[in-house]
Amino acid sequence: MPQSVEPAQWSQSIAAQVVRAAPLLAAIRLASGACLTGLLWRPDLVVTADSSLPAQEAYAVVLADGQTLAARALRRDPAQGVAALGLVGTGPAAMIEPAARPAVGAVLLALAAGPDATPTGRLTVVRSLQGQGGSSLLRITLDAAPGYLPEGGPVFDDKGALVGLCVGGPDQTPCVVLHGAIASFVGDGPAGALMRRGWIGAALQPVSVADPLRRIAGQATGRLVIGLTPNGPAAKAGILRGDILLSVDGQGMNGPGSLRSLLGPERIGRGVDVRLARHGQIRIRRLIVAAQPAS
Repeated sequence: MPQSVEPAQWSQSIAAQVVRAAPLLAAIRLASGACLTGLLWRPDLVVTADSSLPAQEAYAVVLADGQTLAARALRRDPAQGVAALGLVGTGPAAMIEPAARPAVGAVLLALAAGPDATPTGRLTVVRSLQGQGGSSLLRITLDAAPGYLPEGGPVFDDKGALVGLCVGGPDQTPCVVLHGAIASFVGDGPAGALMRRGWIGAALQPVSVADPLRRIAGQATGRLVIGLTPNGPAAKAGILRGDILLSVDGQGMNGPGSLRSLLGPERIGRGVDVRLARHGQIRIRRLIVAAQPAS
């Protein structure tokens, strides 16, 4: 623990820090019944961890002021680990104070939102700084076990200023995407001006592939189709609820960002071959990627 931050200082101020930061929290309710933490970046925009956000037609977002608003994914960056959701309606003004660059060994506070957006906090320490010296080009690695810190939750310094967003690194080690990188990703225009990504019109969730199909499929996991948009790309391609997506254009659907990495703006209007499992058999469907509908 750094010399500049004593445990007593945190014990006296952590409750005040949580109360101050709580209005920035958002609870993103997923179709599976799970809840993901997000950060209210603007009254019309929530940012969260891309790897934890399943592809869905829409999301329900609970804000700290008690509102529950619908939202759609507007932009995703799997490489950076950040996703932006546009709210249908507006929340309270987001009063964000950017933090200075933290040092290795600095103590940080990561917040998580419960299903009703009530906050809980956990302390962690900066393990390393990776990247160039600019604040938007650094990536902070935190000293915490995978799963201990809330992915998609905001991270604050000992003064209550926002350091950035907690995401999972390539090896699932908790990292922080800094405030400057999020600002560059989101941009200064309205939420509707964000770059639209590709879309297949299917709600998916991870699933294990059962034996003996696993041997035929050549993989242990896939993405189960739990919902379809009427007349959306997946429905038009003949994909059905209950199908298990195995690969798209040869890329296996066995990682959290596997499909999202294939749905950049450059894919809109292009056809992709979807390999799926249905009733114990492997099938191929041709799907035309559409633009993500505006919220």
